[in-house]
Amino acid sequence: MDVKRLDDDTMLQILGCLDTDEDIARAGAVCRSWHRLVVDGRLWRRLCMIRFPELEVFREVAEQSSGVDCTTVELSKSRSVEEDILRREHKVFCDFYYSLTRTSSTRSSYIWNALHASSTDNPNEDVIQTLYPHPKRLSSGSPSYWSSTGQKLETVPEFLTYRMVTPLCVVEEIKLRPFEAFFQYGSPIYSPKFVRFYFGYQACRAPGGHSWSNPHPDGNYVWKYVSPMYPVEQADSLQTFRLPRPVVCIGGIFQVELVGRVQKQSTDQLYYICICHVSAQGSSLQRYDFEIKDPKSFVLKSLSKPIEEEKEEEEVEEFFRDEEDEEFFRRLRPELIVWGRPVFEDDDLGEY
Repeated sequence: MDVKRLDDDTMLQILGCLDTDEDIARAGAVCRSWHRLVVDGRLWRRLCMIRFPELEVFREVAEQSSGVDCTTVELSKSRSVEEDILRREHKVFCDFYYSLTRTSSTRSSYIWNALHASSTDNPNEDVIQTLYPHPKRLSSGSPSYWSSTGQKLETVPEFLTYRMVTPLCVVEEIKLRPFEAFFQYGSPIYSPKFVRFYFGYQACRAPGGHSWSNPHPDGNYVWKYVSPMYPVEQADSLQTFRLPRPVVCIGGIFQVELVGRVQKQSTDQLYYICICHVSAQGSSLQRYDFEIKDPKSFVLKSLSKPIEEEKEEEEVEEFFRDEEDEEFFRRLRPELIVWGRPVFEDDDLGEY
């Protein structure tokens, strides 16, 4: 059969069956007419949605250069507005797909900072302590861990909320380490029974801009992906929870739900949950941002270059909770995440 005799609608249906990046790239390189069909069929956008269903909200694209929004561009006289939009979308989603699926080590933690916890037993057991790679790093000699308040019921959940390094991140697995209270009789381990993970954005994020100020603990979040529930071992070990598939965290907010309590404290007979480390492995999408037009329609923004590191260096000070935390992170400044560089490598998370 001569494919040249097929009309465009039929060819689009055929090309729409392509489900790998190699096939789409080859089809678009066959000839000008096939390239036009790949563009008109929005095949790269479709492939992104197949691999990452949460990206369905991206209905438009924009390109930025040096902080200037280039959503509206000067059109060529030979192209219609619709053709220009499709070509721009084709380019952005093609690049975006390769950024999403590029080979990356999952050894790096892409949590930028700790925002808040649903409860905290005392100020020295704040959620920021979960960013330390080891549970005995404080200069005071006390162990670094987060502790919930005590509860009479073992069913009361807890939530730990973090911000990722960039507004868009790919997360493949989460690592969590329950805390062993070696200073208490019997060295009890205050682990939860189960854990679940949420990825989304702050509901008050202003359209067209960042929302990098620390949200209020009662802040409203919109979750674009919620993981299955995973059982947690009552063990002093770094436990890995691999997601069913890589997930794009749209909005850079990551929350850990800790479900069920196991261990009572002997002094007050209340149930506690204590965690000494949390990390999220995957990759950051440094050259992309997004804008919310409405809850079902987002704009994917392609940046000409990553947001400048020096701007993030100026902002990092606001995240330190006290001088001890600041001193710790200053010592590790070369390993600190700044838009895609790892805070800690998992080699740092071995047995101590």
